[in-house]
Amino acid sequence: EKTLKKLTNRSKDESNVAQARLALGNIYLSKSDTTKAIKEIALAAANKKDANTAADAFLALGDIYYDSK
Repeated sequence: EKTLKKLTNRSKDESNVAQARLALGNIYLSKSDTTKAIKEIALAAANKKDANTAADAFLALGDIYYDSK
């Protein structure tokens, strides 16, 4: 978790940052911290350089919202 946080702050490669944010979001989900998970996954979804990661992030957000209903 600490390594991923560092990567999101230091990396200049937006694709790597998006993947790290998605991974962090998944870690927070596994810890049942949906607020932090949604924040990180939403930031990953906003990435315009890596469409695959953004699509995975949108899918994860959809799953979170669906499961909360």
